[in-house]
Amino acid sequence: MKQPSSILKPLLFLSLITITTLARHAITIGPNRGRMGNWLMAYIKAKYMAHESGYPFIYKPFFNSNLFMLHELETPYTKKNSAPYKRKLEIWGIDRFIADQNQKKPTLYTARLATTMRKKRQPLTYSKEFRDEIRRMITSRTPLTLITPPDNCTSVAIHVRTGGTAVHIHTMQGRSIRTQDKTATRPSKTKTVPDHTLKKDHPLKFPSNNFYINALCALCEKLPKDALYCFVFTDDENPQKIINDIKKRVPNKRITFAYREQNNAHDKTILEDFFSMAQFDCLIRPESTYSVIAELIGNHKIVISPRSGGGKYALRQRSENDTLRPISLYL
Repeated sequence: MKQPSSILKPLLFLSLITITTLARHAITIGPNRGRMGNWLMAYIKAKYMAHESGYPFIYKPFFNSNLFMLHELETPYTKKNSAPYKRKLEIWGIDRFIADQNQKKPTLYTARLATTMRKKRQPLTYSKEFRDEIRRMITSRTPLTLITPPDNCTSVAIHVRTGGTAVHIHTMQGRSIRTQDKTATRPSKTKTVPDHTLKKDHPLKFPSNNFYINALCALCEKLPKDALYCFVFTDDENPQKIINDIKKRVPNKRITFAYREQNNAHDKTILEDFFSMAQFDCLIRPESTYSVIAELIGNHKIVISPRSGGGKYALRQRSENDTLRPISLYL
């Protein structure tokens, strides 16, 4: 059995009998809300808890999960393998998870998107081993045509989320739906609102163009001699308008802009854009789970994310020997 890691350090005083008892627990993913990124983030949180504690992870299919290799590689949830866990506990915070480790009854812990992954207000770190595991699981099951950046320049993926015509789903329920694999799930009993109306409540998820302009200017200063190939990934149906505004306010001849010129929408090329962003050299992104996870599975040299809705930003550069990346993953 894997030894307790960083999140279990306060528990190392436990007796050998208690440590043995820990093997009887397991972790799974609970119902969530929102689009693909939110469900994947909940999955990552559950996987992190399992990875650090050494507990087995039991996979419950979720929205669009059948599109990824995790659908084939994870141990599926069944009545038989879940039967030993008589006690069920939803984890709303990592501190609650740690405090429950004295529990002797076999417990099935459930993690959600809303699970707070901060230990005593300190963010947790992701090891290279864990990131490699997530990369292996969050891989497309089918071949995709990706955006391949040119080799003769520094490539920059810019994720601009405006909401487009998408609707945000408010629910904490989940139900099965029929798919090719007959195992995926999606939210039910939903209340929907246009995604773009949430901008006031989530300024970091929908930052203004000021953020992208400031971030791009900062990148130009950081890389004063590099030619930059900037591809704008967006759910907006009119990406040209976004790019025109950025071009006007960042007149730099070293920058070449590109975007999907036809049929761009919030519900098209979702996987293609997701995996394409991960293979660029640099990433400028909002606090959207979609591009946050693209950062996790990618290997970006520089990542710029917003610090406020007014255009302020945080720039993080990865060193060659860095194995613990300071990624903000809604922790």
